[in-house]
Amino acid sequence: MRRPAPSPFVAAPLRQQAARRASAPRRVARCGSACSRAARLAVLVTLVAVACGEEADPGRNEGGVIRPTPGAHVILISLDTLRADHLSCYGYARDTSPNLDAFARDALLFENVYTSANNTGPAHMTMMTGLRPPVHGIDHTLPARRPSSAVKLLAEQLSDSGYGTRALADGGFVTEPFGFERGFDVFESELKPLVHKLPTLAAWIAAPTDQPTFLFLHTYEAHAPYAPRAEHDLFSNPAYEGWFSGKLPRFRELFARDEPFDMGALEGGFWPERRASVLTETDRQHCIDLYDGDIHQLDAHLGEIFGWLEDAGRYDDAWIVITSDHGEAFREHGTFEHRQLYNSELHVPLIIRPPGGVPGGVRVPALGRVLDIAPTILWALDLPPLPAAQGRSLLPLDAAVERRVHAIAGESEDLRAVIWNDRKLIRRSPQRLEYYDLARDPAESSDVAGSDAPPPWTTALRKALADLEAENESFRTVFGEPGEAAELSREQLEQLIRLGYIDGGALRPAGDDDGDG
Repeated sequence: MRRPAPSPFVAAPLRQQAARRASAPRRVARCGSACSRAARLAVLVTLVAVACGEEADPGRNEGGVIRPTPGAHVILISLDTLRADHLSCYGYARDTSPNLDAFARDALLFENVYTSANNTGPAHMTMMTGLRPPVHGIDHTLPARRPSSAVKLLAEQLSDSGYGTRALADGGFVTEPFGFERGFDVFESELKPLVHKLPTLAAWIAAPTDQPTFLFLHTYEAHAPYAPRAEHDLFSNPAYEGWFSGKLPRFRELFARDEPFDMGALEGGFWPERRASVLTETDRQHCIDLYDGDIHQLDAHLGEIFGWLEDAGRYDDAWIVITSDHGEAFREHGTFEHRQLYNSELHVPLIIRPPGGVPGGVRVPALGRVLDIAPTILWALDLPPLPAAQGRSLLPLDAAVERRVHAIAGESEDLRAVIWNDRKLIRRSPQRLEYYDLARDPAESSDVAGSDAPPPWTTALRKALADLEAENESFRTVFGEPGEAAELSREQLEQLIRLGYIDGGALRPAGDDDGDG
């Protein structure tokens, strides 16, 4: 099996695992006939795709399609706050992600995938339902809400189809009060560093099973405050002096403890109150350096997980889907974190490895959406689709499906975006519209709305936004209004408010204005 090259920080244990495997029979998870070698051989890649700069080998990929593998295991990993363009496999200059890069060389890498929301709750519920946020109803307002009973989640569909379902999430919005537990046999959601959750994950992966399994992992490892452990802090300047000086040791000490923490309170100690205006360019660069270190640390953990999957015989017997809910801004457009709808916050990675892998890897340039992930997983398992989902499967690769991205910002009723082909509209208000030609201006630095003669496609984008919002209203009628979330504790409310995930009004702590808009 072609497996990812290990990070130097996990290389020794993985070499030991390899030695044990060399002297022992290969272990294969028992998940039904569809997980057999014959089923894995059914995974075929498109003949015309370009893989890592080389043409796919038509002799090796008979048939030219990727086919469903009924009964295979499924592993969905959501790396919260991970922007695609900070991964080496997406063209980043820094070597932030060696394990994920190697994983991608044996998988389908979707180059142009966008989220439906710039914050965690709405984006993850879209990931799990194939519905846009205005339809499933999860947003960042009080009273907090959960989807109506008519909305079916991916885990519910898989459970109904005989799957054992387990989730290991990281708190915040991805918790029971908002409906994320629906369909899971085991649902654990607690805000702790990933390193302290890995033993639980390793035990789940190693446990023998007589049924196919769906495993969902969600982690805030790349979320602020950025505090990579020393061995992963590879990119920051040791001579740095500025706002963040002296903060790193305190956060590292806290993250080293195997206990829950309040990320909202931590962020209050990490950021200045007026972030964009107070931080210097040197501070901004230091933020990026620490964020990249967090990605390197997260990548090392992925290397460990890949090793455990191989030990358990599931690496080649599972669909492994790795993605993110949204990206992160570093003042490219005046703000930090995820408060806007520019592509630094909307463009996310999506890498899918079918059972048996994709020899040489395939890079897929077509437009895709987080909205499409649940439908893609169900297609991959040859299971019925979710009822009336707005997303469409990204597979097979040669399917002719036109996609338009519709994205919301949870903090504003008006802030919306549409991406159609290489053109983009951001609506800040009915009177304030921005238009970008992403093919010519991928950094979104030139708003063509101010030109003397706006191009004709701006009219088409306005109509596309109106059409998508009308579609959302129609779907909302079908599924009904969301219900009120289960009661939140005061601690949960304060954490979500401090994170900027909900507008708490009178509950918001004094002086907690982040100044980022």
